Amino acid sequence: MHVTYIWEGDILLTYGIVGLMLIPFVARKVKTLFIWSVSLLALSVLLGYGAYETEIYEPSGLQEVIKQTNKAYTDGSYSEIVRFRAEYDVFKQLGIDEMFLLTGVFLLPIVLGPMFLIGMYAAKKSWFTEASFTNYRLVSLLFVGLGLLFKSAYYLFPTVDFLGMLFALGTNLLTLGYIFLIAWFYQLWRDRKVFKALASVGKLSLTNYLFQSIICTMIFYGYGLGLFGSLGVSLGVILGLFIFAIQVICSYAFLKKWNIGPFEYIVRVGTNLSFKRKRN
Repeated sequence: MHVTYIWEGDILLTYGIVGLMLIPFVARKVKTLFIWSVSLLALSVLLGYGAYETEIYEPSGLQEVIKQTNKAYTDGSYSEIVRFRAEYDVFKQLGIDEMFLLTGVFLLPIVLGPMFLIGMYAAKKSWFTEASFTNYRLVSLLFVGLGLLFKSAYYLFPTVDFLGMLFALGTNLLTLGYIFLIAWFYQLWRDRKVFKALASVGKLSLTNYLFQSIICTMIFYGYGLGLFGSLGVSLGVILGLFIFAIQVICSYAFLKKWNIGPFEYIVRVGTNLSFKRKRN
């Protein structure tokens, strides 16, 4: 529904599919999770070998896609934009073969699965519970540093075959580094109001995710302000920080009265088959 009626840059469907694939691992031993996560991570890194040589689209078709997309999103009404998303075949315009797309679906567990499995492993090992893991700072700095180094090397020397593998590894290391960095900040600032306000956004993650899409499409699309493609990177970052700051304030205020967000409540109803909603 999100990708069809609000914004095509959806990630929930992809994560949902991978999440279903992880159900068999829920009751597995810690050692099993570790072996599978490391094995899939190694395989995903190997897939990055010689990645710079893989040209998956026709460069001539890209300009046409950009032209049509700008026109539809800048000037189109809501119904026209929904129809454009449903009918305009971007992959065909770019010359991307259907078999390539099908292969991408099968590769999802290999590319995204390792991070999910590492998360399950971390939960079973209690990495992020009180006093269970104390050296968040060292691990975060190590992973963030290596992640940035490996990813930067790929862009600095794009013709070196094995750097595609380092890029894939760096992506995962950087992800883990950010997680440990947040855990370190939590250790330092968990009693401060600003950190509790930031945590409120996470407690309303689905609601905030959807509202970001709604707010930004109203700013950029033709049925709103029509600013699609006109702000640039710097103003875009500033706007993103401003929207997030507003969400932090609203989430903190909302959770003073309610303990669950509106869209989280809808999911809870479907999960528990109950309309019960508690006030704080």
